Amino acid sequence: WIVRKDYDDAMFLEVMNFINDNGYKEKFCGRTYTYYNVRDRKYWVMTDRNGFADPTAIINCAAL
Repeated sequence: WIVRKDYDDAMFLEVMNFINDNGYKEKFCGRTYTYYNVRDRKYWVMTDRNGFADPTAIINCAAL
């Protein structure tokens, strides 16, 4: 996974918005996430209830 605190915040937010704006919706464990595929992986944003303002947000990754 990619942790927000480990990267430039503006760049991290740009990637979060890119996934949100260009991805596709899919449910996982009762929650709907927006995924974006790159090669053989899919990425999605995970936040707390603060959404994109969450300073502990991560971009998660899994094999397709």
